Amino acid sequence: MIALVCVDGTWMYPTMNPDEYDRVMGGGHVRRVYERWPTDSQYKEYIRGPVVQGTDCGDIAVRAAASARAKAALPGVTGIFMVGHSRGCACIIEAARMLEPEGIFINYMGFFDGVDMSTTVDGTVVPGNVGIVQHARRDPAGRSRPFWGNCGTIVASASTKYTQSFFYCTHGAVGGVPYPASSEVAGYIWERGELLPTWISAAQDAVGAQAVWTYMWPVIWNYRQQFDQPPAPPPAPPIGIPTPVYGKPVAPLPPTSKPGTPAGPNRYIVVKGDSLSLITGKFWNDVLLWPILYDNNKPVVGSNPNLIQPGQVLTIPDISRYNQAQLNDARNRGRNWR
Repeated sequence: MIALVCVDGTWMYPTMNPDEYDRVMGGGHVRRVYERWPTDSQYKEYIRGPVVQGTDCGDIAVRAAASARAKAALPGVTGIFMVGHSRGCACIIEAARMLEPEGIFINYMGFFDGVDMSTTVDGTVVPGNVGIVQHARRDPAGRSRPFWGNCGTIVASASTKYTQSFFYCTHGAVGGVPYPASSEVAGYIWERGELLPTWISAAQDAVGAQAVWTYMWPVIWNYRQQFDQPPAPPPAPPIGIPTPVYGKPVAPLPPTSKPGTPAGPNRYIVVKGDSLSLITGKFWNDVLLWPILYDNNKPVVGSNPNLIQPGQVLTIPDISRYNQAQLNDARNRGRNWR
């Protein structure tokens, strides 16, 4: 079962009117993802976006983190997906950062033109406990919200897979809420609060909104199916290695006489959806220490630390053997790996 947490885009007014918000945003992409999610309500949550001042982003991030935390503990949950629009993306990035020290992994994040203009959250960098990021962004050539920029375009971990695509439509249309023809001035949409109109017509905005949905939804659905499938049983371990518990650490091996090898290292069987950072989060509560795990398993993993395969047997070294300088060095490598 894949659980889902959604945070929609900004409400462009000083105070929230839930009924009016739902009327305007109810057909947006984030709401559509939520409504099409094939689970009971306890496995998914839709959260309205912040008001225009952005002062409630921190509270929304806390709520999103609490929702993901609760859903991760539900029986049968095999993954967590988070989807956001506009500053809702900054909120789910902040939520993931709150969950990172707890070892809670977010398999997928979908951003519909993520922006961060709030004093209460920092959506600049996607933390290392996120596996996949897919980002639909507005094309700067359309001159929609030209000074807003985008957040969530930087990832903290080399293990995070980031993909993006640009669309010739407004910021609202990327979120599934294109502007009507009544918003046009001399044939182009003029967004509220901007000094100049866009170079986008209402007809182009509608086409762009649909193109975004065509780009995002099939990928979200395919990843949902991938992570929802029960993993295949692991291959039989080599003779002399105790049979591991699938996806969990096992009892140590007998001491070895090889010099420099820790006595009784643990073994771990890789499962679908794993990454080196996720595994180090499980064992050491620090996803940035994944280079230590990689250094100890290069013969198994190979030259690319981003590609680990289900069924691989990894050695989990004794982290207490590393001094603080070595740990800090590993964290810097993990943070800056490219």
